[in-house]
Amino acid sequence: TTFMKARLNCSRPGEVPFYYNELQSTFFLPELDLIYGIFTTNVNSIAASAVCVFNLSAISQAFNGPFKYQENSRSAWLPYPNPNPNFQCGTVDQGLYVNLTERNLQDAQKFILMHEVVQPVTSVPAFMEDNNRFSHMVVDVVQGRDMLVHIIYLATDYGTIKKVRAPLAPAADSCLLEEIELFPEQQGQPIRSLQILHSQSVLFVGLQEHVAKVPLKRCPFYRTRSACIGAQDPYCGWDMVMKKCTSLEESLSMTQWEQSTSTCPTRNLTVDGHFGAWSPWTPCTHMDGSAVGYC
Repeated sequence: TTFMKARLNCSRPGEVPFYYNELQSTFFLPELDLIYGIFTTNVNSIAASAVCVFNLSAISQAFNGPFKYQENSRSAWLPYPNPNPNFQCGTVDQGLYVNLTERNLQDAQKFILMHEVVQPVTSVPAFMEDNNRFSHMVVDVVQGRDMLVHIIYLATDYGTIKKVRAPLAPAADSCLLEEIELFPEQQGQPIRSLQILHSQSVLFVGLQEHVAKVPLKRCPFYRTRSACIGAQDPYCGWDMVMKKCTSLEESLSMTQWEQSTSTCPTRNLTVDGHFGAWSPWTPCTHMDGSAVGYC
């Protein structure tokens, strides 16, 4: 078995860049050819996390470029021309590589690391936080009043979910909109998975023994216009006719629907999410038709 690998650069720029070298989780937006990734520091160093975004074209460019090769342990790492650009994985007994020689196979085992580093879409990570390690992520593309907004959900190592608005422009900053606490204080559990079900507008959170369901649109929790607009939540806006906070789909008219996503909110408000008690496991039917399993 052979493979090729390229380094993804996720770093905090500066005179001496600060690198986040360990990839924890990724999320792919196929309609935009973007890959979001969580990068952290080594577990033995100070805790820090960052979210970087990569374009598939940049990844393809790196794998079509030269290899990085070291002749021996005392030699310098140097670029080596790529003999097979646009390489496609396959077996030696079929396809394009049916006539591979033993030398070809030796080269494939020798040339593994690509010379070019895959650079992110922006030089600054989309989101950074010190003293914290993120483990899982999902990204939702939300239609706001004036633009599409990317919302990043990040699972922390102490069992909460950070809801982050990605930068609205290359030179803009991201915003931490809210932190969702699933458990009572001091009773957090590691989050094992995150999954968005768009047909129900919910975020499923996988835990060791439970699954939590968190609504993506929690507009009714904002009781006043100032709270609704001040939340800077792209899911929500103030309906001037109904005089309440609604989603865009619930609004009677977009022209009578106010929303702001231009600044970061002042996070000084604790809102009861009204999560119910854990329900017992019940038999369910999976989408593939199998009746095996519990939901």
